Amino acid sequence: MVDRTELQGGDGRTGRRNVLKGLAATGIGVGGLRALAGRSRAADDLPNELTIRGGDETVAYRFAVDGDVEKGPDADGDDEIEDGVVRGAVESGERDSYRFAGKVTEFVLRGSATVLVNGERIDLRDTNSVTIEAREDGVEYRIGVTDAVTKGPDADGDDEIDDESEVRGTVSEAGERDSYVYTGEFTEFEVEGRATVWVNGEPVGSLDDLGSDDDETRETERDDAEFALEQGDDCVPFAPLPGDDPVEAFYDYRAPFTDPAAGTYSSHGTTDLQEGDASVLFLYDGPEGLSLVVVHGRLDGDSDGGYVTFEMTGLPESGEWVVRDDDYDGQTSYDVWDRDGDEATVSWTWGAGRTDGGAFRGLADLDELTIDPAFNDAAELAGEYNEGEVETWVALSGDADDPDRTELALDERVTIRRGACDGSD
Repeated sequence: MVDRTELQGGDGRTGRRNVLKGLAATGIGVGGLRALAGRSRAADDLPNELTIRGGDETVAYRFAVDGDVEKGPDADGDDEIEDGVVRGAVESGERDSYRFAGKVTEFVLRGSATVLVNGERIDLRDTNSVTIEAREDGVEYRIGVTDAVTKGPDADGDDEIDDESEVRGTVSEAGERDSYVYTGEFTEFEVEGRATVWVNGEPVGSLDDLGSDDDETRETERDDAEFALEQGDDCVPFAPLPGDDPVEAFYDYRAPFTDPAAGTYSSHGTTDLQEGDASVLFLYDGPEGLSLVVVHGRLDGDSDGGYVTFEMTGLPESGEWVVRDDDYDGQTSYDVWDRDGDEATVSWTWGAGRTDGGAFRGLADLDELTIDPAFNDAAELAGEYNEGEVETWVALSGDADDPDRTELALDERVTIRRGACDGSD
């Protein structure tokens, strides 16, 4: 069976070649994508056909229509349809097909594939995506492009598109986002308020880069606050490791459905910090803010795999897991991710020569975070899928190239708090 990722429309973090969202939702001209509007319902209740042909590797996809949809003769038996949303995957050299009525309102593709609607090949190359994520309430924006723009799945119904090439909108609440698909180049891009802007899955450092005269930047200020890590009666400084890349790029999780792709289901960006048969824990201060990063095991190293469960309390509710190693839709996806307000419980299991872990971003308001660990036989998934044991738990602090390493007890609570070890702020 082909593994499928749970494709999240509108997250703004997939690559340019892999994103096709909200296309032809209004029937406007977006590159060669008018065909996605489909034919109107006529004598045939499902007059349109959409086909995805696999390229050189397995491709995962998700699309939605505003009418009915059903599998065609080439669809895989494991592909899913629910409330007009289709999730599936197609292997190299194979094809999936579907019959539908109405318009395709969302299409997300992970990998390289050929897409046809009613026999017409859809050109994905010239399509771009942009996402505005509010970091405070009431963020207003204005976007202009040289060609055409249409709403993505996260755009608000009240946001306006003028002359098919200008957008005015508001993201009402912090943490919410609006997304659009466009062709051409930006002629203007103005944002009033603090926001994160993503273009083709890449964070934008300054709105000057998007053709705007506004000097406002979406980058957050570096967090210069001190942090301490306590376990039992011991306390050590816990200085964030600084970096120039968003934590997603720094972690660089790769799987068959990511871009770049790999069959490792592991972190390729933290290899210098990884240790065999060990788990490492650190803070990362990147351009998108402060993150908690966890990496278990070592990629292609002397690691036999293992099990661990973390119960965490004190996570800021505005933060989120932006990296989940692993979390995909497939038979071999065993990790369990639970979140309830400021509490989270994650159970990981990984095999030899691979990693597990994740990154939780949004610690700007962190006061105190506790982690209750359960390694090896004490972990929730212990003994079910893999072999191996974690021998050491290590906290990293300071210089990313040569961090201070503190070995932690495997069976005692860890507290991360703002301030110095002597209790002074």
